[in-house]
Amino acid sequence: MGDLPINLSTERFERATDFLLANARLLERRLYDVHFRDGPKEAVTSSVGAYRNRDGGLGWGLEPDTTSPESQPLFTIMGLESLRQVGALDAMLLQNSLPYFESVLTDEGGIPWMFRPSGRYPRADHFENVSERATIAATAPVLALCIEFGVVRPWMKVAETFVWREMARQGDDHAMCAACMKRRAAFLAQRTSEARGAREIEALRLRVSSDAVLCTDPAEADWGLYGHPSSVSYAPSPDSLLRGAFSMHRIDEDLDTLIERQCTDGRWATNYGISERTRLDWDGIYTLESLLTLRAYGRIVDE
Repeated sequence: MGDLPINLSTERFERATDFLLANARLLERRLYDVHFRDGPKEAVTSSVGAYRNRDGGLGWGLEPDTTSPESQPLFTIMGLESLRQVGALDAMLLQNSLPYFESVLTDEGGIPWMFRPSGRYPRADHFENVSERATIAATAPVLALCIEFGVVRPWMKVAETFVWREMARQGDDHAMCAACMKRRAAFLAQRTSEARGAREIEALRLRVSSDAVLCTDPAEADWGLYGHPSSVSYAPSPDSLLRGAFSMHRIDEDLDTLIERQCTDGRWATNYGISERTRLDWDGIYTLESLLTLRAYGRIVDE
């Protein structure tokens, strides 16, 4: 890498677009259409709605590591995050997702990450041994969305007590999971004016910027993926809550690496998936995330 930051060329951007249009799920294609072509956000609502079950939760393999149709808190959170991206969250959150989350609250006051699928569906190993305990990674982002959109429910006070307690108990646990840390940060973004919120934000920034957490070797095969996060895994845009954990030099180097790791067919590749089809699903998700990150930092030529 040279001294000057590199940008994603128009030709390489078009290759990424072609990969998405030819291989990604409909949900990622409609998200791309909203983000890069000013497409209708209602189409994203319809795409997410295709995963909805009668209980208000989302299933049907919205997280591509299982094909189970059953609702899962994780899937429902992922769907809401997609809707929030495009400003189309309100109706589904209030009418469907909240009743579902309220139905799966544990005695601890939190929300489990996932439940063991009851049927025999293809799935990754991590769906075989599920604790079904409440987790901060599921409870924090749901609380964040509720607070952001002015939702007030009696269970939220107990859930927030659970989240603060788990933050103190877990410490550095799960710091290498960028998705977990960003969901924790989503909750903290709603509590920045509180002293304990400010303290926890600073502690979280220290955790994710640790040499023991960040993958700084651009030759590492899994650079930027689960367990090998880069700075932009935690701070995908300049206004990310965790952006302050990293120097601009670190961000620029990792953006350069992200551009250089684009495959010749236009995708950014993962090592996820339980089949060739679901590997493409994951690659579509990661490719869209990569494009959004590069655009947020002004790294796409003439986009």
